[in-house]
Amino acid sequence: MIIPPESMSPPKVCVQLGQLPAFWPDSAVFLANLQCVFFGQPEQTRHLVRNIKGFSSYGSRLLPILDLLYKAGDNLLVLAAEPEQSLMDYFQHSLGLRLPKIMVSPSDGTCSFGGLPQDNQQLEQIRLHPARFLDCFITETHLEPEAKRLGKTPRNSYQACLQANDKVLLNRFLADEGLPIFDGGEAKLSGNLKEPFDKLRRQGYHRAVVRSAQGASGFGMAIVVLDNIEWARLHQKNFSGDAVLFQGWVEEGVLDCSAVNSPSVQFFCGGDGKAFLYDLTEQLLSLHSVHEGNLSPPIGLTAEPAVKADIIRQASRVVGWVSQLGYRGLGSIDFLVFTRSGQPQVYVCEINARVTGATYPSMLALHCNPGGAWLMRNMVFHPCMTSPEFMHFLEGRDLLFLPGKQQGVLPVNLITGDNGGIVKMQLLFLAGSTDECLAMLENFSTLLPNTCRFDTD
Repeated sequence: MIIPPESMSPPKVCVQLGQLPAFWPDSAVFLANLQCVFFGQPEQTRHLVRNIKGFSSYGSRLLPILDLLYKAGDNLLVLAAEPEQSLMDYFQHSLGLRLPKIMVSPSDGTCSFGGLPQDNQQLEQIRLHPARFLDCFITETHLEPEAKRLGKTPRNSYQACLQANDKVLLNRFLADEGLPIFDGGEAKLSGNLKEPFDKLRRQGYHRAVVRSAQGASGFGMAIVVLDNIEWARLHQKNFSGDAVLFQGWVEEGVLDCSAVNSPSVQFFCGGDGKAFLYDLTEQLLSLHSVHEGNLSPPIGLTAEPAVKADIIRQASRVVGWVSQLGYRGLGSIDFLVFTRSGQPQVYVCEINARVTGATYPSMLALHCNPGGAWLMRNMVFHPCMTSPEFMHFLEGRDLLFLPGKQQGVLPVNLITGDNGGIVKMQLLFLAGSTDECLAMLENFSTLLPNTCRFDTD
Protein backbone atom coordinates (compact mmCIF):
# COMPACT_ATOMS: atom_id res chain seq x y z
CA MET A 1 0.00 0.00 0.00
CA ILE A 2 1.34 3.42 -0.94
CA ILE A 3 1.31 5.75 2.05
CA PRO A 4 0.22 9.34 1.26
CA PRO A 5 2.52 12.13 2.44
CA GLU A 6 1.95 13.09 6.09
CA SER A 7 0.98 16.60 4.96
CA MET A 8 -2.02 15.13 3.10
CA SER A 9 -4.68 15.18 5.81
CA PRO A 10 -8.05 13.54 5.15
CA PRO A 11 -10.40 15.88 3.29
CA LYS A 12 -13.87 16.87 4.37
CA VAL A 13 -16.20 14.89 2.10
CA CYS A 14 -19.35 16.85 1.22
CA VAL A 15 -22.35 14.89 -0.07
CA GLN A 16 -24.59 17.09 -2.22
CA LEU A 17 -26.27 14.83 -4.75
CA GLY A 18 -27.97 16.81 -7.50
CA GLN A 19 -25.95 19.98 -6.89
CA LEU A 20 -22.74 20.98 -8.67
CA PRO A 21 -19.78 21.85 -6.43
CA ALA A 22 -18.05 25.20 -6.56
CA PHE A 23 -15.43 24.11 -9.10
CA TRP A 24 -12.10 25.80 -9.80
CA PRO A 25 -12.13 29.64 -9.62
CA ASP A 26 -9.23 29.75 -12.12
CA SER A 27 -8.64 29.52 -15.87
CA ALA A 28 -6.85 26.63 -17.57
CA VAL A 29 -5.37 25.25 -20.73
CA PHE A 30 -7.01 21.82 -21.05
CA LEU A 31 -5.48 19.09 -23.23
CA ALA A 32 -8.02 16.62 -24.59
CA ASN A 33 -5.30 13.94 -24.45
CA LEU A 34 -7.55 10.88 -24.41
CA GLN A 35 -4.81 8.91 -26.17
CA CYS A 36 -2.90 9.05 -22.87
CA VAL A 37 -5.39 7.10 -20.74
CA PHE A 38 -2.91 4.18 -20.60
CA PHE A 39 -0.17 6.53 -19.39
CA GLY A 40 1.86 6.25 -22.57
CA GLN A 41 1.74 2.45 -22.98
CA PRO A 42 2.18 2.32 -26.80
CA GLU A 43 0.42 -0.96 -27.64
CA GLN A 44 -2.62 -0.24 -25.49
CA THR A 45 -2.83 3.29 -26.91
CA ARG A 46 -2.76 2.07 -30.51
CA HIS A 47 -5.40 -0.55 -29.73
CA LEU A 48 -7.69 2.08 -28.17
CA VAL A 49 -7.32 4.53 -31.07
CA ARG A 50 -7.92 1.77 -33.66
CA ASN A 51 -11.05 0.40 -32.02
CA ILE A 52 -13.02 3.47 -30.86
CA LYS A 53 -14.97 5.00 -33.74
CA GLY A 54 -14.48 8.78 -34.00
CA PHE A 55 -11.81 8.72 -31.28
CA SER A 56 -10.17 12.00 -32.33
CA SER A 57 -13.48 13.86 -31.90
CA TYR A 58 -14.24 12.65 -28.37
CA GLY A 59 -12.50 15.63 -26.79
CA SER A 60 -15.22 17.93 -28.11
CA ARG A 61 -17.45 16.72 -25.28
CA LEU A 62 -15.48 19.13 -23.10
CA LEU A 63 -16.72 22.16 -25.03
CA PRO A 64 -19.92 22.83 -23.05
CA ILE A 65 -18.48 22.02 -19.60
CA LEU A 66 -14.98 23.49 -19.49
CA ASP A 67 -16.15 26.94 -18.48
CA LEU A 68 -18.37 25.36 -15.82
CA LEU A 69 -15.30 23.59 -14.42
CA TYR A 70 -12.95 26.60 -14.67
CA LYS A 71 -15.20 29.46 -13.73
CA ALA A 72 -12.90 32.41 -14.44
CA GLY A 73 -13.32 31.86 -18.19
CA ASP A 74 -10.67 32.64 -20.79
CA ASN A 75 -9.95 28.91 -21.01
CA LEU A 76 -8.16 27.22 -23.90
CA LEU A 77 -9.20 23.74 -25.05
CA VAL A 78 -6.69 21.80 -27.18
CA LEU A 79 -8.54 19.32 -29.42
CA ALA A 80 -7.40 16.71 -31.93
CA ALA A 81 -10.23 17.59 -34.38
CA GLU A 82 -12.44 20.55 -35.23
CA PRO A 83 -15.73 20.59 -33.29
CA GLU A 84 -19.03 20.83 -35.12
CA GLN A 85 -19.96 24.49 -35.64
CA SER A 86 -23.73 23.87 -35.48
CA LEU A 87 -23.29 22.31 -32.03
CA MET A 88 -21.13 25.20 -30.85
CA ASP A 89 -23.83 27.64 -32.01
CA TYR A 90 -26.43 25.68 -30.06
CA PHE A 91 -24.35 25.67 -26.86
CA GLN A 92 -23.58 29.36 -27.11
CA HIS A 93 -26.71 30.96 -28.53
CA SER A 94 -29.51 28.57 -27.48
CA LEU A 95 -28.26 27.30 -24.11
CA GLY A 96 -26.33 30.46 -23.20
CA LEU A 97 -23.17 28.57 -22.28
CA ARG A 98 -19.80 30.28 -22.32
CA LEU A 99 -17.34 28.36 -24.48
CA PRO A 100 -13.54 28.16 -24.30
CA LYS A 101 -11.16 29.23 -27.02
CA ILE A 102 -10.15 26.31 -29.21
CA MET A 103 -6.81 25.10 -30.56
CA VAL A 104 -6.82 22.15 -32.97
CA SER A 105 -3.71 19.98 -32.83
CA PRO A 106 -4.19 16.66 -34.70
CA SER A 107 -2.80 13.65 -32.85
CA ASP A 108 -0.70 10.93 -34.45
CA GLY A 109 -2.38 8.36 -32.19
CA THR A 110 0.46 8.28 -29.67
CA CYS A 111 0.98 9.95 -26.30
CA SER A 112 4.08 11.95 -27.16
CA PHE A 113 4.90 14.56 -24.51
CA GLY A 114 1.66 13.90 -22.68
CA GLY A 115 -0.52 15.03 -25.58
CA LEU A 116 0.93 18.53 -26.00
CA PRO A 117 1.02 19.92 -29.56
CA GLN A 118 4.28 19.41 -31.40
CA ASP A 119 3.90 22.60 -33.40
CA ASN A 120 6.21 25.30 -32.02
CA GLN A 121 3.78 28.11 -32.74
CA GLN A 122 1.01 26.35 -30.84
CA LEU A 123 3.35 25.65 -27.94
CA GLU A 124 4.20 29.34 -27.85
CA GLN A 125 0.49 30.20 -27.78
CA ILE A 126 0.07 27.92 -24.79
CA ARG A 127 3.09 29.48 -23.08
CA LEU A 128 1.67 32.98 -23.60
CA HIS A 129 -1.87 32.08 -22.55
CA PRO A 130 -2.67 33.80 -19.23
CA ALA A 131 -4.03 30.66 -17.54
CA ARG A 132 -1.81 29.38 -14.77
CA PHE A 133 -2.95 25.74 -14.86
CA LEU A 134 -2.56 22.96 -17.41
CA ASP A 135 -5.23 20.31 -17.03
CA CYS A 136 -5.98 17.17 -19.04
CA PHE A 137 -7.60 13.75 -18.96
CA ILE A 138 -4.42 12.03 -17.75
CA THR A 139 -1.11 13.47 -16.53
CA GLU A 140 1.33 11.24 -18.40
CA THR A 141 4.96 11.04 -17.29
CA HIS A 142 6.32 13.47 -19.92
CA LEU A 143 3.68 16.12 -19.27
CA GLU A 144 4.92 17.44 -15.92
CA PRO A 145 8.35 18.68 -17.14
CA GLU A 146 6.90 19.88 -20.46
CA ALA A 147 4.18 21.87 -18.71
CA LYS A 148 6.67 23.51 -16.39
CA ARG A 149 8.87 24.38 -19.35
CA LEU A 150 5.86 26.25 -20.74
CA GLY A 151 5.38 28.09 -17.45
CA LYS A 152 2.23 26.18 -16.49
CA THR A 153 1.32 24.29 -13.33
CA PRO A 154 -0.04 20.79 -13.99
CA ARG A 155 -3.30 20.30 -12.13
CA ASN A 156 -2.13 16.77 -11.21
CA SER A 157 1.22 15.11 -10.82
CA TYR A 158 1.95 11.98 -12.82
CA GLN A 159 2.27 9.95 -9.61
CA ALA A 160 -1.05 11.12 -8.14
CA CYS A 161 -2.89 10.50 -11.39
CA LEU A 162 -1.34 7.06 -11.88
CA GLN A 163 -2.07 5.87 -8.34
CA ALA A 164 -5.62 7.24 -8.27
CA ASN A 165 -6.48 5.18 -11.37
CA ASP A 166 -4.75 1.98 -10.24
CA LYS A 167 -7.25 -0.88 -9.75
CA VAL A 168 -4.73 -3.05 -7.88
CA LEU A 169 -3.96 -0.28 -5.37
CA LEU A 170 -7.68 0.34 -4.92
CA ASN A 171 -8.29 -3.32 -4.10
CA ARG A 172 -5.54 -3.20 -1.46
CA PHE A 173 -7.08 -0.06 0.06
CA LEU A 174 -10.55 -1.64 0.23
CA ALA A 175 -9.13 -4.75 1.91
CA ASP A 176 -7.11 -2.70 4.43
CA GLU A 177 -10.20 -0.62 5.28
CA GLY A 178 -12.43 -3.66 5.76
CA LEU A 179 -14.68 -2.68 2.85
CA PRO A 180 -16.19 -5.44 0.68
CA ILE A 181 -13.94 -6.90 -2.02
CA PHE A 182 -14.73 -9.45 -4.72
CA ASP A 183 -13.63 -13.07 -4.41
CA GLY A 184 -10.23 -13.48 -6.02
CA GLY A 185 -7.10 -11.40 -5.56
CA GLU A 186 -3.89 -10.24 -7.19
CA ALA A 187 -1.87 -12.24 -9.67
CA LYS A 188 0.80 -11.88 -12.33
CA LEU A 189 0.04 -12.58 -15.98
CA SER A 190 3.45 -14.20 -16.28
CA GLY A 191 2.66 -16.52 -13.36
CA ASN A 192 0.35 -19.48 -12.86
CA LEU A 193 -3.27 -18.36 -13.22
CA LYS A 194 -4.68 -21.89 -13.33
CA GLU A 195 -4.77 -22.33 -9.57
CA PRO A 196 -6.67 -19.08 -8.76
CA PHE A 197 -9.11 -19.78 -11.60
CA ASP A 198 -9.66 -23.31 -10.27
CA LYS A 199 -10.41 -21.87 -6.82
CA LEU A 200 -13.07 -19.55 -8.25
CA ARG A 201 -14.61 -22.47 -10.14
CA ARG A 202 -14.78 -24.52 -6.93
CA GLN A 203 -16.49 -21.58 -5.22
CA GLY A 204 -19.24 -21.83 -7.84
CA TYR A 205 -18.37 -19.07 -10.31
CA HIS A 206 -18.94 -19.71 -14.02
CA ARG A 207 -16.78 -16.82 -15.18
CA ALA A 208 -13.96 -14.61 -13.91
CA VAL A 209 -12.69 -11.19 -14.89
CA VAL A 210 -9.03 -10.25 -15.21
CA ARG A 211 -8.37 -6.54 -14.73
CA SER A 212 -5.22 -4.65 -15.56
CA ALA A 213 -4.05 -2.04 -13.05
CA GLN A 214 -4.84 0.59 -15.71
CA GLY A 215 -7.70 0.37 -18.17
CA ALA A 216 -10.44 2.31 -19.95
CA SER A 217 -13.53 1.65 -22.12
CA GLY A 218 -13.24 -2.11 -21.71
CA PHE A 219 -9.55 -2.18 -22.64
CA GLY A 220 -7.33 -3.80 -20.01
CA MET A 221 -10.11 -6.19 -19.01
CA ALA A 222 -10.84 -9.79 -20.04
CA ILE A 223 -13.74 -12.06 -19.09
CA VAL A 224 -12.77 -15.73 -18.79
CA VAL A 225 -15.11 -18.73 -19.00
CA LEU A 226 -13.76 -20.95 -16.24
CA ASP A 227 -14.79 -24.25 -17.84
CA ASN A 228 -13.13 -23.33 -21.13
CA ILE A 229 -10.22 -20.96 -20.58
CA GLU A 230 -8.71 -19.66 -23.82
CA TRP A 231 -5.20 -19.10 -22.51
CA ALA A 232 -3.72 -17.86 -25.78
CA ARG A 233 -6.48 -15.30 -26.22
CA LEU A 234 -6.13 -14.13 -22.62
CA HIS A 235 -2.43 -13.44 -23.03
CA GLN A 236 -3.09 -11.55 -26.27
CA LYS A 237 -5.19 -8.97 -24.39
CA ASN A 238 -3.72 -5.50 -24.10
CA PHE A 239 -2.97 -5.34 -20.39
CA SER A 240 -0.90 -2.43 -19.14
CA GLY A 241 1.48 -4.51 -17.02
CA ASP A 242 2.12 -7.86 -15.38
CA ALA A 243 0.15 -7.20 -12.17
CA VAL A 244 -3.57 -7.92 -12.53
CA LEU A 245 -6.65 -8.61 -10.45
CA PHE A 246 -8.59 -11.82 -10.98
CA GLN A 247 -12.12 -11.76 -9.58
CA GLY A 248 -15.23 -13.93 -9.62
CA TRP A 249 -17.74 -12.56 -12.14
CA VAL A 250 -21.04 -11.65 -10.45
CA GLU A 251 -24.00 -12.49 -12.70
CA GLU A 252 -27.69 -13.29 -12.51
CA GLY A 253 -28.47 -16.81 -11.35
CA VAL A 254 -24.94 -17.70 -10.20
CA LEU A 255 -24.31 -18.19 -6.48
CA ASP A 256 -27.88 -17.02 -5.83
CA CYS A 257 -27.18 -13.53 -7.24
CA SER A 258 -29.91 -11.39 -8.79
CA ALA A 259 -30.87 -7.77 -9.56
CA VAL A 260 -27.34 -6.88 -10.68
CA ASN A 261 -26.89 -3.10 -11.13
CA SER A 262 -23.90 -0.87 -11.82
CA PRO A 263 -24.22 2.56 -10.19
CA SER A 264 -21.59 5.27 -10.39
CA VAL A 265 -20.86 8.18 -8.04
CA GLN A 266 -19.53 11.39 -9.58
CA PHE A 267 -16.94 13.19 -7.47
CA PHE A 268 -14.73 16.27 -7.38
CA CYS A 269 -11.54 16.58 -5.32
CA GLY A 270 -10.91 20.26 -4.66
CA GLY A 271 -7.71 21.91 -3.53
CA ASP A 272 -9.10 23.39 -0.32
CA GLY A 273 -9.30 20.27 1.82
CA LYS A 274 -12.74 19.32 0.51
CA ALA A 275 -14.04 16.60 -1.76
CA PHE A 276 -17.56 16.39 -3.15
CA LEU A 277 -19.96 13.63 -4.13
CA TYR A 278 -22.42 15.40 -6.42
CA ASP A 279 -24.35 12.82 -8.47
CA LEU A 280 -25.41 9.19 -8.29
CA THR A 281 -26.12 7.50 -11.62
CA GLU A 282 -27.02 4.09 -12.97
CA GLN A 283 -24.58 2.95 -15.64
CA LEU A 284 -25.97 1.49 -18.85
CA LEU A 285 -23.60 -1.30 -19.88
CA SER A 286 -23.22 -3.52 -22.92
CA LEU A 287 -23.30 -7.32 -22.70
CA HIS A 288 -19.52 -7.12 -22.24
CA SER A 289 -19.90 -4.58 -19.39
CA VAL A 290 -18.62 -1.64 -21.43
CA HIS A 291 -20.08 1.79 -20.72
CA GLU A 292 -22.88 2.87 -23.11
CA GLY A 293 -24.57 5.58 -21.07
CA ASN A 294 -25.92 6.69 -17.70
CA LEU A 295 -29.24 7.42 -16.02
CA SER A 296 -29.87 9.68 -13.01
CA PRO A 297 -31.45 9.41 -10.53
CA PRO A 298 -31.03 5.62 -10.55
CA ILE A 299 -33.88 3.15 -10.43
CA GLY A 300 -34.36 -0.35 -9.04
CA LEU A 301 -32.12 -1.74 -6.30
CA THR A 302 -29.73 1.24 -6.38
CA ALA A 303 -32.58 3.60 -5.45
CA GLU A 304 -33.44 1.74 -2.24
CA PRO A 305 -32.55 3.99 0.75
CA ALA A 306 -30.33 1.46 2.58
CA VAL A 307 -28.41 0.58 -0.61
CA LYS A 308 -28.00 4.23 -1.58
CA ALA A 309 -26.70 5.04 1.93
CA ASP A 310 -24.12 2.22 1.71
CA ILE A 311 -22.96 3.41 -1.73
CA ILE A 312 -22.43 6.92 -0.36
CA ARG A 313 -20.69 5.59 2.78
CA GLN A 314 -18.19 3.58 0.73
CA ALA A 315 -17.76 6.33 -1.88
CA SER A 316 -16.91 8.82 0.89
CA ARG A 317 -14.13 6.55 2.16
CA VAL A 318 -12.75 5.97 -1.34
CA VAL A 319 -12.82 9.62 -2.44
CA GLY A 320 -11.06 10.55 0.81
CA TRP A 321 -8.27 8.12 -0.09
CA VAL A 322 -8.05 9.43 -3.66
CA SER A 323 -7.75 12.98 -2.35
CA GLN A 324 -5.01 11.94 0.09
CA LEU A 325 -3.05 10.48 -2.83
CA GLY A 326 -2.90 14.04 -4.14
CA TYR A 327 -5.39 13.72 -7.00
CA ARG A 328 -7.31 16.90 -7.82
CA GLY A 329 -10.27 17.17 -10.15
CA LEU A 330 -13.22 15.19 -11.48
CA GLY A 331 -13.88 11.46 -11.54
CA SER A 332 -16.26 8.62 -10.84
CA ILE A 333 -16.41 5.61 -8.56
CA ASP A 334 -18.10 2.60 -10.16
CA PHE A 335 -19.97 0.05 -8.04
CA LEU A 336 -21.65 -3.31 -8.45
CA VAL A 337 -24.92 -3.67 -6.54
CA PHE A 338 -26.85 -6.95 -6.40
CA THR A 339 -28.77 -9.25 -4.09
CA ARG A 340 -27.29 -12.51 -2.82
CA SER A 341 -29.74 -14.86 -1.11
CA GLY A 342 -32.14 -11.93 -1.05
CA GLN A 343 -29.76 -9.58 0.78
CA PRO A 344 -28.42 -6.40 -0.95
CA GLN A 345 -24.67 -6.27 -1.57
CA VAL A 346 -22.60 -3.18 -2.44
CA TYR A 347 -19.08 -3.50 -3.90
CA VAL A 348 -16.68 -0.88 -5.26
CA CYS A 349 -15.45 -1.90 -8.75
CA GLU A 350 -13.04 0.81 -9.82
CA ILE A 351 -12.13 4.49 -9.80
CA ASN A 352 -11.80 6.56 -12.95
CA ALA A 353 -9.93 9.63 -11.74
CA ARG A 354 -10.48 11.80 -14.80
CA VAL A 355 -13.26 13.41 -16.80
CA THR A 356 -15.38 10.35 -17.60
CA GLY A 357 -18.26 9.44 -19.90
CA ALA A 358 -20.68 10.38 -17.09
CA THR A 359 -19.03 13.72 -16.27
CA TYR A 360 -20.32 15.62 -19.31
CA PRO A 361 -23.99 14.66 -19.01
CA SER A 362 -24.03 15.02 -15.23
CA MET A 363 -22.57 18.54 -15.25
CA LEU A 364 -24.75 19.68 -18.16
CA ALA A 365 -27.92 18.18 -16.68
CA LEU A 366 -27.37 19.66 -13.22
CA HIS A 367 -26.62 23.04 -14.80
CA CYS A 368 -29.37 23.11 -17.45
CA ASN A 369 -32.10 21.07 -15.73
CA PRO A 370 -31.57 21.38 -11.95
CA GLY A 371 -33.82 19.13 -9.91
CA GLY A 372 -34.70 17.00 -12.94
CA ALA A 373 -33.63 13.65 -14.34
CA TRP A 374 -31.29 12.77 -17.20
CA LEU A 375 -30.27 9.91 -19.43
CA MET A 376 -27.22 9.88 -21.68
CA ARG A 377 -26.87 7.35 -24.47
CA ASN A 378 -24.24 6.79 -27.15
CA MET A 379 -25.46 5.97 -30.64
CA VAL A 380 -23.88 4.88 -33.85
CA PHE A 381 -25.63 6.62 -36.72
CA HIS A 382 -25.78 5.86 -40.42
CA PRO A 383 -24.10 8.89 -42.08
CA CYS A 384 -27.23 10.17 -43.82
CA MET A 385 -27.45 13.53 -42.02
CA THR A 386 -24.91 16.27 -41.46
CA SER A 387 -24.72 18.04 -38.11
CA PRO A 388 -26.78 21.06 -39.29
CA GLU A 389 -29.38 18.67 -40.74
CA PHE A 390 -29.56 16.73 -37.49
CA MET A 391 -30.01 19.91 -35.42
CA HIS A 392 -32.76 20.95 -37.86
CA PHE A 393 -34.32 17.47 -37.45
CA LEU A 394 -34.47 17.96 -33.65
CA GLU A 395 -35.88 21.47 -33.94
CA GLY A 396 -38.47 20.49 -36.55
CA ARG A 397 -39.90 17.80 -34.23
CA ASP A 398 -39.73 20.02 -31.15
CA LEU A 399 -37.26 17.60 -29.57
CA LEU A 400 -34.33 19.98 -28.97
CA PHE A 401 -33.84 20.98 -25.35
CA LEU A 402 -34.03 24.72 -24.77
CA PRO A 403 -34.07 26.78 -21.54
CA GLY A 404 -37.56 26.85 -20.08
CA LYS A 405 -38.66 23.56 -21.66
CA GLN A 406 -39.87 20.72 -19.46
CA GLN A 407 -37.94 18.13 -21.45
CA GLY A 408 -35.86 17.66 -24.58
CA VAL A 409 -32.76 16.21 -26.23
CA LEU A 410 -29.43 17.95 -25.67
CA PRO A 411 -26.73 16.78 -28.12
CA VAL A 412 -23.43 16.63 -26.22
CA ASN A 413 -21.24 15.68 -29.19
CA LEU A 414 -21.73 14.84 -32.87
CA ILE A 415 -18.97 12.91 -34.64
CA THR A 416 -18.88 13.05 -38.44
CA GLY A 417 -17.25 10.80 -41.01
CA ASP A 418 -15.27 11.58 -44.13
CA ASN A 419 -18.38 12.53 -46.13
CA GLY A 420 -19.58 14.99 -43.47
CA GLY A 421 -22.40 12.74 -42.24
CA ILE A 422 -22.82 11.90 -38.55
CA VAL A 423 -21.45 8.47 -37.63
CA LYS A 424 -21.71 8.67 -33.85
CA MET A 425 -23.29 10.90 -31.22
CA GLN A 426 -23.72 11.36 -27.50
CA LEU A 427 -27.25 12.49 -26.67
CA LEU A 428 -28.55 13.73 -23.33
CA PHE A 429 -32.27 13.28 -22.62
CA LEU A 430 -33.55 15.76 -19.99
CA ALA A 431 -36.93 15.53 -18.24
CA GLY A 432 -38.60 15.67 -14.85
CA SER A 433 -38.24 11.94 -14.06
CA THR A 434 -36.25 8.91 -15.11
CA ASP A 435 -39.42 7.30 -16.50
CA GLU A 436 -39.93 10.30 -18.77
CA CYS A 437 -36.29 10.09 -19.91
CA LEU A 438 -36.67 6.41 -20.77
CA ALA A 439 -39.90 7.10 -22.65
CA MET A 440 -38.20 9.90 -24.60
CA LEU A 441 -35.37 7.55 -25.59
CA GLU A 442 -37.77 4.87 -26.75
CA ASN A 443 -39.80 7.36 -28.77
CA PHE A 444 -36.68 8.99 -30.21
CA SER A 445 -35.34 5.71 -31.54
CA THR A 446 -38.57 5.17 -33.51
CA LEU A 447 -38.06 8.47 -35.32
CA LEU A 448 -34.57 7.62 -36.55
CA PRO A 449 -33.50 5.42 -39.47
CA ASN A 450 -33.18 1.74 -38.55
CA THR A 451 -29.44 2.03 -39.17
CA CYS A 452 -29.07 3.85 -35.83
CA ARG A 453 -28.09 1.68 -32.86
CA PHE A 454 -26.54 1.97 -29.42
CA ASP A 455 -22.80 1.65 -29.16
CA THR A 456 -20.03 1.76 -26.58
CA ASP A 457 -18.59 5.01 -25.25
